[in-house]
Amino acid sequence: MKTMTKLLLGAASLTGLLAVAAPAFAQDAPPWALTAAVDIQSDYKFRGLSQNKREPSPQGAVTLTGPDGFYVSSWASTVDWQMGGQSNPGVEWDIYGGKHTDLWGVDWNLMPYYYAYPDANTFGGPKASYFELINQFTKAAGPFSFTATWAWSPQFTLGTGTGNYLAGLASYTINDWLSISGNVGHQWVQAAKYNGSSDYTYADI
Repeated sequence: MKTMTKLLLGAASLTGLLAVAAPAFAQDAPPWALTAAVDIQSDYKFRGLSQNKREPSPQGAVTLTGPDGFYVSSWASTVDWQMGGQSNPGVEWDIYGGKHTDLWGVDWNLMPYYYAYPDANTFGGPKASYFELINQFTKAAGPFSFTATWAWSPQFTLGTGTGNYLAGLASYTINDWLSISGNVGHQWVQAAKYNGSSDYTYADI
């Protein structure tokens, strides 16, 4: 779910069929696939903002996909928010799942998404961890792909109130290993102005 600049990528995947069915119905068993990947980013950026002081960030993910577009996944990365003391998280651990649904040629990806920062000690204050419900709509047209995203949080990170995020992404596939994309997004949070921050818009290529 991240927009990142890649420095080095190494991936390993394992796929298979995990089906429980009587032998007579084995041919109708639904397929399941388990994939895993590890990589190092030159910087971990989330919605236009560096999460790791613009330094390299190792990351890893595991995803289990099932029939009818369902999936569950876990993703982790090093982070450094430059917060003082023990409250500064060093790890982000995301847990999410969802389902892909075809809407007249448009892929609708609905994701309940939890961002966890297990080592962020806020001493009884607002928690760094938070939940979002993410909706993504993607339309492919030849080498072009267009994605619209809306994410909503009932309580954004560090107790800053309701959060909303809107973004649009367009990409063009040049060949089987190269593509170019552009993204524009806007993040706004209910109590941002009371916490020394503000709503913002960003764009990247």
